[in-house]
Amino acid sequence: MSEIPHKSIAAQTYNACWDLLEQSRTSAEDLTLIQLAYTSRYHWLQVGGPQEWAISDWMVSRVCAAIGHAGLAIAHADAAHGHDQQGFPAWLIASLHEGTARACFAAGDTQRCDAAIAAARDWLAKETDAADAAYIQQQLDDIVILRSARM
Repeated sequence: MSEIPHKSIAAQTYNACWDLLEQSRTSAEDLTLIQLAYTSRYHWLQVGGPQEWAISDWMVSRVCAAIGHAGLAIAHADAAHGHDQQGFPAWLIASLHEGTARACFAAGDTQRCDAAIAAARDWLAKETDAADAAYIQQQLDDIVILRSARM
């Protein structure tokens, strides 16, 4: 029996999530998107550590928020914060807060959304890599734009 290439499958399905997230999707593609996110998460749980586990929960949260499953989005955003964050770079902790903000936005919880955005910005202020900080800031800006459009 051959060994399962967990890391390869985890990375491939994570990247496939991004590809689908960045395009208009049909309802069938939404189902594929959630299947990919959970597949990636499963395989990272087999071979990763706290950082990969947090990122995989973040991705499931993002996917759930994108397809309208706010409850699952919040559950996975909370789970992403539940992993041991010792040694995480500031951009990653900021990203986890961005995920919480996005999930809360999907759920209509503007107070928690705003608090998560503020926490993400606090962590971004500690990030020394300008490119990493800018990428996460762009994601935060997307949420702020979506909120403005909803009002």
